[in-house]
Amino acid sequence: MSSGRWWFLTGCLVLGLAAGGTAHAGVFQCASPDSTEAIAAADSTRFVPYRFGDLPYATLRYRDLELLWDSAYDAELPGDVMTTLDVYAGTLIDRYAGNNALGYDMSRFELLYNYCRRAGQWPRAYSRGSWDTTSVVFGDSTSGTLFMFQLKDSAGAPEGAPWSKPTDRCHVDVYLSDSTRAVWGVPTAKGGYYSPWVSPNEDSSTSRSRHSIKHANSLAMKLPGWLARIDTVGAGWASPSSYQSEGFAHEFAHGLPGGPATASALDEQFAAIGEALVGSYDETDASDMAYTWSLLGHSTQPAGTLRGYGKNYVARSGFAAYLVYNFPGVDTSRTPTGMEDDLAHQWISLLDPPPGLGSLRDLLRDSTCADCAWLLDPPGVPQSDTSRLALLHHYWRAATYVNNPNLDHGQYGYPSRYGFTPGAQLNAWQNANGIAGDDVVAIPPEITMGPEHLTRDTTLYGSRSLNGSSYPLVLQIFGSEYWIVRSDPALAMSSQDLVIHLWSDSLGRFDDFVLKEVEGQIVVVDRTWDGWVTASVVGYSEQNGAGGQPEELWRHPDWATTAFAPTRMATDSLRGGLEFVVPGFGTSIKAVLIPITCS
Repeated sequence: MSSGRWWFLTGCLVLGLAAGGTAHAGVFQCASPDSTEAIAAADSTRFVPYRFGDLPYATLRYRDLELLWDSAYDAELPGDVMTTLDVYAGTLIDRYAGNNALGYDMSRFELLYNYCRRAGQWPRAYSRGSWDTTSVVFGDSTSGTLFMFQLKDSAGAPEGAPWSKPTDRCHVDVYLSDSTRAVWGVPTAKGGYYSPWVSPNEDSSTSRSRHSIKHANSLAMKLPGWLARIDTVGAGWASPSSYQSEGFAHEFAHGLPGGPATASALDEQFAAIGEALVGSYDETDASDMAYTWSLLGHSTQPAGTLRGYGKNYVARSGFAAYLVYNFPGVDTSRTPTGMEDDLAHQWISLLDPPPGLGSLRDLLRDSTCADCAWLLDPPGVPQSDTSRLALLHHYWRAATYVNNPNLDHGQYGYPSRYGFTPGAQLNAWQNANGIAGDDVVAIPPEITMGPEHLTRDTTLYGSRSLNGSSYPLVLQIFGSEYWIVRSDPALAMSSQDLVIHLWSDSLGRFDDFVLKEVEGQIVVVDRTWDGWVTASVVGYSEQNGAGGQPEELWRHPDWATTAFAPTRMATDSLRGGLEFVVPGFGTSIKAVLIPITCS
């Protein structure tokens, strides 16, 4: 069975001034991405195993980890390499202050296991007893087709029949690879399963024969170049703030049994929750944040175009941080009991959740989300779980630009105590990759309204452009658009309203086709239903720096002082659109942000 889903949403946004005036926004199209991706086999190579201590299970490091060092670095393990591996293992296994973003008195390994393990499958919490060899179970315990692998001999030729890779083991094998080594055939990939590359003595804890090794407890980290491979003091790749520490959390969350379908968008979203727990973020990544892309995006269809949706790891990292840091529940103690009502914990611990965000929606009712009424509902107006999902997505998108946790009830930002800022951790709102051609989906458009707009509206319709690239005024499902409207200094001499009107032209609908086999024939089943567009406005009290020059609003969260609550409309009908009236535009409010989302 295969399926394709596309949003067709068209409409218009008009901006105008009024001593009275009006404003509008353009045609939108929502597209739901394909969320499947095949796993290809890696190249054959050799790793040198390393474990900790002389006695089996004498330490938690020995019990929980086996590190495998790429022989492309060193065929044997010199002393400085072993010291480096000890430092890295300490980052993952040892308990110390500042080891995780939330302040739990747990190692990263323990926190990730307790927070992310599936309810009802391995109900036992992590044990700190080093001789307790059944404390954790790690690795996919099923034998689905995505886990079929083939051993290869030293020349790369197939050896024996392919086999599936369930696990029955209680430790994690971490492959540490040379930065030039390909993962799944992609030289720049950072994580992946290196299981086909093992040697006969790969699993030194059990001394299994080569053909009886079960590799689903394997994960991989790509290391820096040969000269930077040594980090005996924990200031480089072995430090708590490195990608290799964050990446371990990401891949660890992938490896816990009972999760979503492997290589799906939801699987990657859960892995991003692991990143948020440890609180280290890869600030060396040179990717822009494409804010138009769907949160559900995973494959790269259509590849290489601005209108695609990409794998969108960046957005999922931001959404995970927003959930973990903003929705801690009633019990905010950093204990195993305290995490039970965390919204992110309840979501990631679901056993075999279906694809998409439906499982999160079902958790947004009052009985399972203590923070939802305060952060998502309009005052005194309880919302359904479906409406709350749309509002959650919208507020997260707004917060990623505004990032002022002191605005309204706190939903417009990430709590500052966790040190998460989208501009730093996600490269949001800027050209981080040096490619001007894709800025049109990374840097929001801006327009300036002046006295000349008091007598005519400004209509935004069709497409927008930046640095030689254009982008249609469309919305992908669970994607976003942003508009920034600045005031001309001449407007400070009088008081006027900015009136913003957003509407659909009635062509918007969610068209879904599913291919099914009926009596031996493949038939197409079409379905159509409504989608929703949500919009809001955030007012900024300033827009210029000390020198009088315009500055990027996202760099000044404290300038965001006024929030106009979100409203929404169906995408397939002419229902009058959405309207916002911003008083004091040009005087008390110098600029506004208009976030627009689709769900």
